[in-house]
Parts: sequence; C-alpha cells; structure tokens
Amino acid sequence: MPNTPYFPAGADLRPFTQDTRLCRFLVLPTALLRWGVSPGAVLVYALLLDRAKLSQRSGWTDQRGWVYTVFPIQDLCQALGRGETTLKRWIRELEARDLIFRTVPLRGGTAWTFLQVPKFSVAEEGPEEPHQVRDPWEEPAWAPRPGQPTKADIDRMFRTLTAELSTPQAESGPGPDLADPRPNLAGGGAESGPLFK
Repeated sequence: MPNTPYFPAGADLRPFTQDTRLCRFLVLPTALLRWGVSPGAVLVYALLLDRAKLSQRSGWTDQRGWVYTVFPIQDLCQALGRGETTLKRWIRELEARDLIFRTVPLRGGTAWTFLQVPKFSVAEEGPEEPHQVRDPWEEPAWAPRPGQPTKADIDRMFRTLTAELSTPQAESGPGPDLADPRPNLAGGGAESGPLFK
C-alpha cells in the first residue's frame, strides 16, 4: 500500500480472526449504499449516527423522544480531515434526503442534529435473516444476500471515495503542510490530516 497520510508505512495491523473483538468502529445502514448518497456524505452520516448512539445512551432527547446529537462542524472537519465548505456540502446532501435535520435551540448556540434511519435498518421493522455458519471452502468469499449491495457496488463506492478524498479542494487557501499531521481547516486538499483518529 502506498505511503500516504492515511496509511502510514509500518502501520500496526492485526489479522481479523474468529477471536478478534473490534472497538472504535462505525455502524452504517447498508441501505444507504443503494441510495446514491456520495461517499463523503455517507461517512458524515456514519459519524453522526455513532455520536447519536452515545446521545441515545445518555438520554439526550427532545419532547417527542427524538434523539439529538451535538457534533460541531469543526469537530467533523477534524475527524475527516476536510474543510468546512466540503463538510457543509455533505451535510446539505444529507438534509436534502431527509436523513438528518439540524436546528439551533438557543441563539448563538451549537446546532442539534436529528437523524432518520432507513426503515429496514430498524431491528423490529427489518427482515430477519437467520444466522448461518458458512463454510468458506464451499462458497465464494463474496456471496451477498438478497437486497445487499454487490461487490461491484462496494468497489464503485470505494473508488469514488478514494478519488474524492484524494482530490484537492477547489477553495483558495494555503496548501497542506506535510510536516504537520493536523488537518488544514482552511482548505488545501485531502493530504491535510488522518482520516480517523
């Protein structure tokens, strides 16, 4: 893999085995992969959903019982290593599809973000899929279940995401300081910081 800011040479990697227990990962409704949402907006949604799960555990709800989350734009910029203009474009895309809506409850305060999830991503409304133990020697490594994205869908999304994250931003501003690992929030390209911390 090339030596880029996102994948440093000699990264500390572990094989994924039967005993591997994951931590610090994002949950993403697979339905969004078929909705034509841009890869950047999908990542923003996944981060907001992750923060909303924390809000859900903390009891942060409005009077209707809708969970809200507080995730300032600057924090999203740092998490994704992108500028404000790009993040706001992705947020507008999510708002246009009614996946999120934002409101500012107090003048001058931070916005509250409410999320909506695809119907079939909700446990009591989604179709139940029986758990099956698969023998990897009897079927191909990639065997999508009905309704799930195909390998071509995932490959296309990965290529689009890679191209989008490696394309320099159009806004004017200083270029990235490659010696500084922090994101360049004033613009200047995708090379400005790590994708995840």
